[in-house]
Amino acid sequence: MRERLTEHDLTFLRQLAQDPDRLLAGDEISEEYSHDELSGTAGWPQAVFRAKNVAEVSAVMRYANEHAIPVTPRGAGTGLVGAAVAVAGGILLDLSLMNQVLELDEDNLTLTVEPGVLLMDEPLSNLDAKLRVQMRIEIAKLHQRLGTTIIYVTHDQTEAMTLGTRIVVMKDGLVQQVDTPQNLYEKPQNLFVAGFMGSPQMNFIDATVDVKGDTASLKVAGLSIPLPPAKSKKLIDGGYSGKTVTFGIRPEDIYDSQMMVEAKSESTFETTIRVYELLGAEVFLYADLAEFPITARVDPRTTARPGDKVKFAIDIEKIHVFDKDTEKIITN
Repeated sequence: MRERLTEHDLTFLRQLAQDPDRLLAGDEISEEYSHDELSGTAGWPQAVFRAKNVAEVSAVMRYANEHAIPVTPRGAGTGLVGAAVAVAGGILLDLSLMNQVLELDEDNLTLTVEPGVLLMDEPLSNLDAKLRVQMRIEIAKLHQRLGTTIIYVTHDQTEAMTLGTRIVVMKDGLVQQVDTPQNLYEKPQNLFVAGFMGSPQMNFIDATVDVKGDTASLKVAGLSIPLPPAKSKKLIDGGYSGKTVTFGIRPEDIYDSQMMVEAKSESTFETTIRVYELLGAEVFLYADLAEFPITARVDPRTTARPGDKVKFAIDIEKIHVFDKDTEKIITN
């Protein structure tokens, strides 16, 4: 069981703070000792505590344990690998392993931390929406200022996308994909990742693969969507002709403008708008393709309203095709 810090320990540590000959940090260390004396496997120390006896060492170790500071005692009789340095007949406590400095003053005990890694477990989960945005910005600023690796756990894909430089997507304890936010969004490796990244999520529609020559098309509800050559080749080489697959298309890759409908006539379809949501800078239109619900993110100047029959066009270059059984990507 871990020993707790006692009042006697606190009294001793406060006294230690008043004795600059026994607690050294920063330039004081290099002025007192040569590099050869203090270099070793643990590296140059951030702080040196000169202990007179085992009780003093125990007090510092209890403080370190209570504040989760990894401390390596190095000195006479420690038996540790590295530079065994006897300092004023006592023991050197090296705090350099996690690049942390113990700072003590008369009134309180504080820890100045410069860690190699910060761990954050859903730190914004209990905040309201507005405060979440503000705190995301502050965490991003902190990361830029410290340059420290942050391992950040979240169920919120917006937090992951905006804060992460490399994201591990997990499901049921298993890693699904490790990649940059951009690649996770544009090149998901399976159906779960594709649906998790992005809001609103990717639209998923079941279709039958129809192969004619070098072109594979996706057939659904009387619509036949020809795929680009590279995607067609993946389906043909994989033996998917005549099979049912799931294809995904993100809301921003479905268009209702007349210009896009005319330009992408090979992938247009008509449907009835069920719900219209204005978010200011964009509009979400909710409709159906066969029995599959779809969402389109369109220009706020759209004239489409609930009950209207509207023609949409799909950007075939942005289609993702997944194996119906394994849910793994076929076309990326």
